[in-house]
Amino acid sequence: MGKTGTTRWHRRSNICDACCPWWCFSPKPLEVHSSQGCRCISGDTCTGDSGGPLMRGVKDEEVIWTQTGIVSWGQAVCKKNKHSFYTDVSHYMDWIQHHLKNGTAPVANV
Repeated sequence: MGKTGTTRWHRRSNICDACCPWWCFSPKPLEVHSSQGCRCISGDTCTGDSGGPLMRGVKDEEVIWTQTGIVSWGQAVCKKNKHSFYTDVSHYMDWIQHHLKNGTAPVANV
């Protein structure tokens, strides 16, 4: 984790909502994979956070934390209320379940 080491909470939102005008109206549009989304959260990601979890707390009788994303990248300003991009874990659930079920370690295609 980066400087803060905190987990990230999110709710689903449209990538071009008011949260991400800097990305949507950039003079050099960035290409973002469909498995990624922008989230505006109370704490920005920072150098070293890539690969860290984005967690969502679901309250029933007690709070149950679920990983919903993986930190990808952000604006590199490391300040509160900035925008960051996360990989949506649900996009890869079939792949994750396949490897968990079969006990196989995935191999990166580099």
